[in-house]
Amino acid sequence: MDLETKRIQMNSAEAAAEAARAAYLGALPVDQQASLRLAEAQAALDERGREAAQLTAMTQFLLTLQAREGSATLNDLAATTDARIAEAAAEIDDLKSQIRRERRLFMDAGPSVSPAVGGLYFTRTPDNQVLIAFLSCFGAALLFVGLLVILGHIPLPYFEAMTFGERLKTVAIFWVAAVVIMWASFFVFT
Repeated sequence: MDLETKRIQMNSAEAAAEAARAAYLGALPVDQQASLRLAEAQAALDERGREAAQLTAMTQFLLTLQAREGSATLNDLAATTDARIAEAAAEIDDLKSQIRRERRLFMDAGPSVSPAVGGLYFTRTPDNQVLIAFLSCFGAALLFVGLLVILGHIPLPYFEAMTFGERLKTVAIFWVAAVVIMWASFFVFT
């Protein structure tokens, strides 16, 4: 006989025993049925009563332990919290003083003064001054090289073989290409 067959037989025997017990209880008079059911319930009630007593004892023990240990823990937590609050208050005061100092430095620097020099806006900033110097030098170099090519003062066979109109077109294309590359570089690199 295999294990599954034995399990089925055990389940069938338990079901038959339950059915026989129910039939027996059904055949008894009502007062005997009540007393048997009360006896069964009393056993379960006694078990639950013991469990409740154990839980009550454990709860009392844990509450006593927590009262003994918890007061020290709460005092420690309160002290830690007070220390953190004091640190936060000191940090807030420090930040307020830094804000006042930075505001004073900002106002002393004259932010409302116009950044224009000689009517040209934003020429007081060092970055813009460097940019203006670069553009001036770059423009002067383009103009100088362009004039040398146009007037034929560059002794290269390529430029000497060109007519005046061809030199003018070459310089114009060179200037346009240089300005476009410069403009694109400003947007890419700045």
